[in-house]
Amino acid sequence: MSNQVDLTDKELKRYDRHLRLADFGVEKQIKLKQSKVLLVGAGGLGCPIGLYLAAAGVGEIGIADDDIIDISNLQRQIAFSITEIGEFKASVLAKRLALLNPLVRVIEHLVRINNVNVEPIIQNYDLVIDGTDNFVSRFLLADACFLNKISYLHASVYQYQGQISLFPASKSPCFRCLFRFPPTESALPACSEAGILGVVTGTVGLMAATEAIKYLTDMGDLLSGQVLTHNALTQKNIKIGLEADENCPLCSDQRTILKIDKPQEQTKIPGAVTMKSSSEEKNVTQEEASKWIKNDKELCLLDVREIPEYEQGYIGNASLLPLSVLKTLFSSGQCATAEQETTNKQYAALLPQNKEQKILCYCRRGGRSLQATDILRSAGFTNTFSMDGGIEAWTE
Repeated sequence: MSNQVDLTDKELKRYDRHLRLADFGVEKQIKLKQSKVLLVGAGGLGCPIGLYLAAAGVGEIGIADDDIIDISNLQRQIAFSITEIGEFKASVLAKRLALLNPLVRVIEHLVRINNVNVEPIIQNYDLVIDGTDNFVSRFLLADACFLNKISYLHASVYQYQGQISLFPASKSPCFRCLFRFPPTESALPACSEAGILGVVTGTVGLMAATEAIKYLTDMGDLLSGQVLTHNALTQKNIKIGLEADENCPLCSDQRTILKIDKPQEQTKIPGAVTMKSSSEEKNVTQEEASKWIKNDKELCLLDVREIPEYEQGYIGNASLLPLSVLKTLFSSGQCATAEQETTNKQYAALLPQNKEQKILCYCRRGGRSLQATDILRSAGFTNTFSMDGGIEAWTE
């Protein structure tokens, strides 16, 4: 081999079926080995994309996500199991990829991509794959990738449909030629409200993984300047041509987006895990929590796990208020059915009328209870805390 990077004996055996392909061979496999891919979002799309890129032998895979595994994720996020509820998605997916292929380097970014960290993170990668579930993150990633000359692969799903498109580094058309500006929050209901057919995330995720491998190995017809849509109900895939927008704010001669603005103070996202929770004194030790539960008769003790977990056992006189429900209690712009309204009122009644009353939240290991603490504090319940270690540590 004349390449600076060769394949080891282990790699030659592992990727044998790739090497037997016509027009693939060792050269393409080395390109995969030398590639660095950032996967933003470790959910329904991120799981199949990550698994297949690791199996294919992409040399370095970064995973950026700050979300926690919830029981409602398991219907489509196939890398996770019920025993991992409450853990960080990025960490669990990273472990899965490392077990699947120890020859691949996997890097965790336990953060939510924002205006401040997006550029330092993406600059280390050749390709950014967007598997996020909101337009704010998509537009931020698309803008940052274009401005930093990094290729961007967009993938999204909605109910029974999905779409993918590739935007090579700094080339027109760009993502804003497809979508000029983000829609309003109420334009499309969230996945938690509109629903999603689980297998659609798998289908679209595999299409995105295929496109990524084609791009990294420079083979096949790429989806640059095209949008591929998938309809699960009709099993039809349609390619739509995308033309450059002569007035595009990002890639045209009249562009107005020249940099990523970095606000001095981040806007807080309700329900997001705050990585500096310890310094903000949101966590309570097991010992302190035990004292509160035993001695504070006014304490509002909340179990923020899901119903099946609660039914297996709970602490003291804790009331069940699932995090999935809590997120909807203080959300705006979402329409609820009459039945949901009734359920929400029943759960809301568990919260103290006096917003200064002490609230202690717990879950399995402490991840979801931190999210619940953020939500409740944002809603005015300023004396809310999370029990460090959750019910697992309590049981031990």
